[in-house]
Amino acid sequence: MKVCGVIVEYNPFHNGHIYHLQKARQISRCDLLVAVMSPYFVQRGEPAIADKWSRARTAIAFGADIVFELPTLHAVQSAAFFADAGVELLAKAHADTIVFGSECNDIEKLKTQAKALDHISLSSKRESNIRQYEKALGTQTPNDILAVNYIRAAARFPHINLLSIQRSNEYHSNDITSSIASATAIRHHYFSSRDIRAYTPMAAELNENSQIDQIYPFLRDKLLLDDVFRMKQMFLMDEGIESLLKNAAASCDTYDDFIHFCTNARYTRSRIQRTLIHYLLNTTKDDANAHKHPECLRLLAFRRSARPLLREIQDNNGNVVSRFGKLPSFYQEMERKAVILYTHNDPKRRKILLKREVEGPVYDDHDNH
Repeated sequence: MKVCGVIVEYNPFHNGHIYHLQKARQISRCDLLVAVMSPYFVQRGEPAIADKWSRARTAIAFGADIVFELPTLHAVQSAAFFADAGVELLAKAHADTIVFGSECNDIEKLKTQAKALDHISLSSKRESNIRQYEKALGTQTPNDILAVNYIRAAARFPHINLLSIQRSNEYHSNDITSSIASATAIRHHYFSSRDIRAYTPMAAELNENSQIDQIYPFLRDKLLLDDVFRMKQMFLMDEGIESLLKNAAASCDTYDDFIHFCTNARYTRSRIQRTLIHYLLNTTKDDANAHKHPECLRLLAFRRSARPLLREIQDNNGNVVSRFGKLPSFYQEMERKAVILYTHNDPKRRKILLKREVEGPVYDDHDNH
């Protein structure tokens, strides 16, 4: 069977994602469409606006056949590592095609840019990755940066074909000018108490507490109380960033001021936020080194049509995990902590989501459209 894969966050799932799934199925001519999705925290180091179960259920309702989890360790990372893990999981899921959104929508140009990155290092201690991308490739949109990294990651899997779909809205724009709005614009409108029901089928499932600035009082106190030598053992705490974070916590009363204090040519907002999420989750460098590659396919949601593929993966020694207790212990502990951090200001919701975490995946007993 032909299997098309997509790597997604659905923060939140919206009309553009419905189009993306429909178009991916059309251009790949697949029998099944598999999504690998970020869980409670997304690639830019922020809490998702809706919980992962709601997002997975919506994806199944609007065209995906399976949703697997991109574990928190791999989801909250820079574009290169995010792409590596997502592509590897899709390869484990027997995907023969990966479809992604792109502003330039020129697959040959993106492949040329991917080769250009082979000649540079993204480990500079003086400049952010974004600035290094710009020097090597020119000004790039976030989705095209991801696209280039998907191409680089897929080079390990020659059987995987890569296809792109034209993105039609501005990634970072807060404006809404059509029925297809960006996730950024939808979040902005939602947190500004505007009606977003015309743009996302998830309007009733979004969470007003899903804003990273609400965690700041806890974060600030933790930074001020912590020992800098212990902080250096944490994942992404490199190049003296721990001292910068402590100084910012001592100086800043709000999260916006804190981020402004920390960002510079070396550290982007996303880089700072990813570091903070892993710090709050107590992810150590040893943890990250020991789990560089995702170890299993955790099933979040699936429909009846996906059963043959799931059996095929298992029959070929693929590790599909449908129960929390069957996850490797490291992933159990990290995802449990992610739920607790995600629901920092909502103890009632925490109990609901901790209970949901140990239950089985969402199941839709219907064939796809």
